[in-house]
Amino acid sequence: MVSTAESFLIGGVAACTAVTISNPFEVAKVRLQLQGELAKNVERVYLNVGDTLVKTWKNEGIRGIQRGLAPAVCLYT
Repeated sequence: MVSTAESFLIGGVAACTAVTISNPFEVAKVRLQLQGELAKNVERVYLNVGDTLVKTWKNEGIRGIQRGLAPAVCLYT
């Protein structure tokens, strides 16, 4: 039997894990959306989600891939 406090803790850990895993895709989505809005007649930097993730990793590392993670964790927990 799991107590109420344990259930609360397990739920928080699950939410933090989910947002940590999905955050890189949100970062890529936002970058692709901004590219489409801000650069109307300019050569595109990112081709698709995979290309966005690879280029972000090469240029910015883990901090670029997980940009905005702290507010996302606070929002979902």
